[in-house]
Amino acid sequence: PEAALSFRAVLQRRAPEVEDDLMTYAQELEARGKIKYQVEVIEGFLREGVEWSVIERATGVNEMQFHVLKQQVEEMND
Repeated sequence: PEAALSFRAVLQRRAPEVEDDLMTYAQELEARGKIKYQVEVIEGFLREGVEWSVIERATGVNEMQFHVLKQQVEEMND
């Protein structure tokens, strides 16, 4: 945590114009983890033969959004 705060302070000094948009490394990892988890859950539903209408109601993600999320996960792994 101290290293992340120190790193953030350096970034804020060197790039003050992005201060409000600055995401901590931990926040970025958390966001990535949530995306990966969401894709894993939906893939599990699909393996079990759950219909998209049910998946969408349960997750709030439609089929098109799922494909975008899945692409993001693939890009994270590259």
